[in-house]
Amino acid sequence: MTEAENDFATLGAWPEEPLGIRLWLIGLDARCDVDASLLGPLERARADRFAFERDRHRYLVAHVALRRLLCERGALEAGRDFEYDAYGKPRLPSPRRCVFSLSHSGGWALVGLAPDGEIGVDLELARDIGEIDALLDEHFSDAERAEYAAAGTGAASLRAFLRGWSRKEACLKALGCGFDEPASAIETGLEAGPRILWHPLGREHLVARVQTIDMAPHVVAAVARVEVWNPDRARDGS
Repeated sequence: MTEAENDFATLGAWPEEPLGIRLWLIGLDARCDVDASLLGPLERARADRFAFERDRHRYLVAHVALRRLLCERGALEAGRDFEYDAYGKPRLPSPRRCVFSLSHSGGWALVGLAPDGEIGVDLELARDIGEIDALLDEHFSDAERAEYAAAGTGAASLRAFLRGWSRKEACLKALGCGFDEPASAIETGLEAGPRILWHPLGREHLVARVQTIDMAPHVVAAVARVEVWNPDRARDGS
């Protein structure tokens, strides 16, 4: 256990590193000391805009946990703002020592770190979701809607939807574009296993890898990594 993990009782390292991404699952509702001085001015300003204390506390716990992990690795100075790209994706100042992604849903958050590439993580809690049919029509491909229809009903149906949604979110975060791009154009599938996407969203020379992570019965998570396409690796099947 690292120093940051030991100091932060809600921070738990995931035992596996899917796609070479190290993960931490964070409980956001534990009462713990939160050192907001680690955050940059933009993050502190956003925290102050929350209307409800519970939402503010969850935001602070998630972002301070991320900051501790980055500061421990010498990747970011305490109190320094992130840099942001044209889509608003936060980045570490150059030269970058690692890449990161953060997702939160309800009382849980997920942090992913990797040495290079572009990564995205997404965490979704099983919950009542209205207008699933409309979301399927707008964001899922024909093949994915067929997968959803075959998944069954009730909890199995909801989990299938959240698998597909989290996989798309993770890929779009890794690509740095979020839902500004048509999610239906990036076909991640609803199955839990890993998938390779060649030329994601029409961008030549890129390959995206996505995988679902089974964390708990009520939690669905996915990780994605986008890399420059390497023909030698492709011939090796990697």
